[in-house]
Amino acid sequence: MNGQLLRGIDYAIKVIPRLMKNYLLVIPNWILLKKSLKSHGVLKLKPFNIGLWHHGFFYFTGELNKKAVFLKIDKKLHFLQNEYVAHEFLREKVKLIPLVKFIINKSSQIAIFDFIAGESITERDIANNAWVSEEIYRILMVLNTNGVFHRDIKLENFIKRGETLYLIDFTFSVGSDSCPVSFKELKTGVEVERKILKHLGEENKPSELVWNDFHSMSLLVDRALLSSSKGKGAKQWNIFKTHLSDRNMTYSLTKTSK
Repeated sequence: MNGQLLRGIDYAIKVIPRLMKNYLLVIPNWILLKKSLKSHGVLKLKPFNIGLWHHGFFYFTGELNKKAVFLKIDKKLHFLQNEYVAHEFLREKVKLIPLVKFIINKSSQIAIFDFIAGESITERDIANNAWVSEEIYRILMVLNTNGVFHRDIKLENFIKRGETLYLIDFTFSVGSDSCPVSFKELKTGVEVERKILKHLGEENKPSELVWNDFHSMSLLVDRALLSSSKGKGAKQWNIFKTHLSDRNMTYSLTKTSK
């Protein structure tokens, strides 16, 4: 067996049980879910990216008022209220994918967004397009100025459509002491929430249980530019980095500092 085949087998062993578990969680409630969402005007419901379903979060596409929508459903932790809080607070300050409806009931929270036919940015996008690093910096400046910590800054959470960049997934965001809105926060004393905190931000955070959005993005961009120092995005990002020390807001579970 070659290395590629072995990696494929290892991936299947890890992923297939999770996919089966996710299917089993949804299938028994499928009819009820479709009926419930139909009462809110959502039709043509289809599972979306099942491999990314986790911790009771499920993703679907559908149609609302004859427009394509993306649905994020929280059946376990009930943290999607943070998406609503972030959208209401930041929507006039930074480009966000429109949240068209937010539903809360006893068993779940459901955030319904416009469906954007875009794609996650790549390291090549950063290296070859100066506007990408410029927009990343601008978005983080808006969050920083308004006391919001995203805490999961990674390439996958920036969606590019044409020359528009959207930052997504505010589910586990938090605010500083000066932030005028309140976010629901994960707790280290709850096992499942502690596991999420451990992986939130992945290898891009300064240290365990400490988050700094500019630090995370600096690591990502530096990696993207490492093999392309002459790329169009390199000069722009180097200019921005000279100002990062003035916007170096860090969040930890014991204190918030700036």
